Amino acid sequence: MKAYFLVQNGSPEKAFNIRETDKPVINPDEVLIKVEGFGLNFADVLAMIGLYPDCPPLPAILGYDVVGFIEAIGSDVKDVVVGYRVTALTRFDGYAEYAVTKGSAVAKIPIAMDMGVALALSTQYCTAYYCAEELLRLHDGDEVLVHAAAGGVGTALVQLAKWRGCVVDGMASSH
Repeated sequence: MKAYFLVQNGSPEKAFNIRETDKPVINPDEVLIKVEGFGLNFADVLAMIGLYPDCPPLPAILGYDVVGFIEAIGSDVKDVVVGYRVTALTRFDGYAEYAVTKGSAVAKIPIAMDMGVALALSTQYCTAYYCAEELLRLHDGDEVLVHAAAGGVGTALVQLAKWRGCVVDGMASSH
């Protein structure tokens, strides 16, 4: 299979190249996804320029989320079946034709769902939801300041806060 490998830190033109690599093999609690598209997240950008401490050693395949079709499931996976179109959190290895992730890290999506919308649901909206609904419960009338409101997570936080009836102020910067 083909994958985009981060081979050096720096500009995207020099940092990546496409290489052949082995198709991943799944464990009992994992699924194999035929990747339709993958997201570009802030962690990926930081890894590209050498500032992400959790980046695997180079050469590495980045990618935190994918959209695609389940091609195989491990023996312990119960909630999804082969053929489902899913959005999934991958924690690296998403910039490839095939990706592996835990069966619990996928969500079935409609066939007609826009790929960009589905990818935003994975990392950006899950992060925002966790912050706004699990760590802190927003209430009608709360005043909320969202830093980086123009980014993916910031946009999602603004939408969730507005949905909760909050007064929202957003900040954004060009650098």
